[in-house]
Amino acid sequence: MHSGEIQIRQFSLADSDLNQILRIENASFLAVDAYSLEDIKRLHAVCAGLNIVADVDGEIAGYMMTCIHPDRGDIYSLAVNPAYRRKGIGEALFDYTLLKIKEKGLKKIELEVRKTNNGGKSFWERMGFFQVDTLPDFYEDGAEALLMRRWVD
Repeated sequence: MHSGEIQIRQFSLADSDLNQILRIENASFLAVDAYSLEDIKRLHAVCAGLNIVADVDGEIAGYMMTCIHPDRGDIYSLAVNPAYRRKGIGEALFDYTLLKIKEKGLKKIELEVRKTNNGGKSFWERMGFFQVDTLPDFYEDGAEALLMRRWVD
């Protein structure tokens, strides 16, 4: 059991952050869906400002990457280290992101989740998201994604 307090912070491109994020990414997603180190660095550059980690006792327990567009927030990835799951890490990351999106005056947040990812779908539904559309051939293996949205109140 991890008893440390959750600290949300921006993540850096330092090897110490990137190596932990990459391990969490690979433990959380199918190989075909997992972002590579290059993908993470590219998204960090494009989505500067909402690339965050949940730090617990000096260890990255989870991370979240969100891009801010003129009309919406777009969640690219959220993953939690398996050792820290079901301990409020994902919710803490999302709550921080939601606060930042509200501060920017945006009214909606969107994301895509693999149609067969039942755990991901149920997490996002608990966070207030609902399905808007089905996106055929979204993933490299041809699998469908669900486009999900949440209104920011």
